Amino acid sequence: MAVFKIEDFCKDFGVPFSYKGKQISKGFIGISDVFNKGFHDTDYHLGWNIAGQYLYSWIDGGHSLYEFVHLVCPDRPYSKILSEYSDEFAYVERLKHTNAETLEVPFKSILDYPAAIKYIKGRKFDPEYLAEKYDLRYGGIVGNWSYRIITPIYHNGIIVSYQGRTIAKDTSIARYMTLDVEKSLVNPKDILYNADNATDTGVVLEGVYNVFRWGDGAVASLGTSFTESQIRALAQFNRVIIAFDSEKKAQMKAKKLAKSVSAIGCKNVEVVDF
Repeated sequence: MAVFKIEDFCKDFGVPFSYKGKQISKGFIGISDVFNKGFHDTDYHLGWNIAGQYLYSWIDGGHSLYEFVHLVCPDRPYSKILSEYSDEFAYVERLKHTNAETLEVPFKSILDYPAAIKYIKGRKFDPEYLAEKYDLRYGGIVGNWSYRIITPIYHNGIIVSYQGRTIAKDTSIARYMTLDVEKSLVNPKDILYNADNATDTGVVLEGVYNVFRWGDGAVASLGTSFTESQIRALAQFNRVIIAFDSEKKAQMKAKKLAKSVSAIGCKNVEVVDF
C-alpha cells in the first residue's frame, strides 16, 4: 500500500515538524497543529502516526489527510499531492520503526475461562479454533475490559490494537470497546481487520464476528462507517465484494463505499445483500 511521505510534504509547504518533544508520543511525528494552532505550534499538538498513516490532534482528535492537505495547500489538487508524495514503501517497514512488538495484550486465552468458552459455543463457533486462528482472549472479571472477548487486531503479522465484545447481559454497557487510538500502534479504522488473510478478493464485512464466520478472504471495516485509508486499502484488491447487513442504512453505506472504491481504481466492485 502507498505510504504518504509526510516529512517531504511538510518541508515543501513550510509546516514545522519534529521527531521529539513533550507532546510527541512513540510512533508519531509531531507536526504544528494547523487546525487549532496555526503554522507556529512549537509544541506540535498534531501527530502523524508512522505505522497507521493517520493524523491525530491532542486538542480535538482525528483529522483526515484530505483535510490536512487542503488546509496547507488549498490550491493544489488532492489527487496530485497524493501522487507526488506517496510511495509503495510497505507498512511492515514502517512498523519496524515504531517498536510495534512492544504492544502487549494483557489477557489470557479464552480457553482459560469457562464463561468465554460458553459464549463462543453459544454463537456456534469452535473456541479452540478461534483461539488458535484469531488469538482470542478474555478480559477477566475485573478492570475496564472485564467480561469481554478480546480480539487482537493484527496488521502485517503484528498486533497493533485490540477490540473487546462484552458478554455481560447489562444493556447499558457498550457492546464493543476498542483500545484508544493514542494507545494503539495503528488506528483500527485506518486498516482492514484480517487483511493479512486476504489476497486477490476482499469480502468486506462489518465486524470481526462476521469475519470469523466467513473465514479467509474476509475483512472487516469495524462498522459501516469507513475512512479514506480503508478505501485506499480496498482499492488494492482485484475484486471487492461488500456484504454489509441487509438493513436499509447499512446497504446505503455499502453502496457509498463501493462508489468510493471504484472511483480510485478498483473496477470490480459489487454490493451483496444477504
